[in-house]
This record gives sequence, C-alpha cells and structure tokens, in this order.
Amino acid sequence: MKDNYTEIEDWEVHWKNFKPFKVGDPDFEELVKDFPESGDFIEIGGFPGLYSIYFKQRFSYNVHLLDYFIIPEIIEQMEIINEIPVGSINLIKADFFSYNCEKKFDVVFSYGFIEHFEDTKDVIKRHVNMLSENGKLLIILPNLKGMSGWFLKLTDKELYHKHNLKSMDLKLLLETCKKLDLRNTEVMYYGKPHIWINASSPVDSKAMRFFIKYFNGFSQRLRLKNKLLSPFIVVKATK
Repeated sequence: MKDNYTEIEDWEVHWKNFKPFKVGDPDFEELVKDFPESGDFIEIGGFPGLYSIYFKQRFSYNVHLLDYFIIPEIIEQMEIINEIPVGSINLIKADFFSYNCEKKFDVVFSYGFIEHFEDTKDVIKRHVNMLSENGKLLIILPNLKGMSGWFLKLTDKELYHKHNLKSMDLKLLLETCKKLDLRNTEVMYYGKPHIWINASSPVDSKAMRFFIKYFNGFSQRLRLKNKLLSPFIVVKATK
C-alpha cells in the first residue's frame, strides 16, 4: 500500500529543526492503566520515539520503533534528555507495509499514523497481525472533523488535505475492530481541547501564535470530550 498523503520529503522538512525534549503526558496514564507491567512494545511510524520512551520509563518494556524515516542521532538525543540508556529503543527502519515481522508484541501502538493512508481497515489489520495473544492495541489519531481540524484547514489547507478524514469515523473504527475479532474494544474522543499551527504554516504570525497561546490556556479548563472539541480519537482493544 502506498502512502497517499505524505512523502518522505514532507518528513525531512518537518523534522529539520527538531529539538529534543522531556516526554510527559499525565492524561495518557488513564489509557494504559490496565496494561501489563512488562512485555514487548512496538511503536509504528513513531519517530522520534516519544511513546517508546514513555513505555520504557513507565513499564520498562522492551521497546521497538518502526518507521521508514528515522534519524538515529535524534533518537539518541531523546534517550539522553529523558534519562534512559542510549540504545534502549530498538530501531527498525522499514516500510510498515512491506516489513515482514515474525515477532509478536504485547502492545502495538501508533500515534498520528493511520490517517495518512487510504485503506484504514487494512492499516488496522496490519497492526493486529503484530499482536501476541491477549496483546493490547492502542491507536491514536487526530480528530480533524472538529475544532482543531477547522483551524488547521484555515491556516494550512495543504497540510489539512494530507490526512484521510474518512479514517476519523468512530463507527468505522469500531466496526473494523469487531471484524478483526478484537475484545474489550473502546473507540472514543480524547484529549483536552486545543489548536496548533506548524512553523511552516503559510498563516504563521506572532499574532496568530498569541491567539493560540491564550485560546489553549482557556480551553484546558474544559473537560468535555466530543467530536467538536476533542483533538484526538483513541482506539483501544485486546486480541
């Protein structure tokens, strides 16, 4: 399957000025509170390994990162600044759709990945094929059918159209998990309301960033999770 929405040149531009930082997401803990305390973890399309680091720190998992675009030096910088041993993340530089994976994983995870492909059902099936028996599937994708999507379309229409909006359908995601015989399936809106803008956005300005800063500061008080306000969608299930 071909990635119909982004090319490797897009990612080279995206990561050009990346600066390593400390990983942390207190709200994420709620999603993984029932996960096993040890095991094998893989993050698909996960460069620069934010959640590989999280799962290494939180669970001491044996973590793997699979992506067709990886800069090892950035991974090493992320390991150092997050105080985990260099080499903790096992790097697999490969195309997810042609990679022959014989190993099975206790947790298969992706963030901001499946919405870059046309056939959502096929992408999820390939995730499931990597799961061990009783393994946990966790997929997070943006909700561009709500407020954050409207803002992205306003400020960066080209980037907005590099996402498959059809994948952001809770009914489709739930039905796909059922067809794959997954158990304990949850499909839900997730995250505190916020909007963002890329540095490469044609509408980027100091005034816009000022507006975003104060809007996000206010919206963090809102606890509602719905199609309009939530910036993400979560798919969680057990094989």
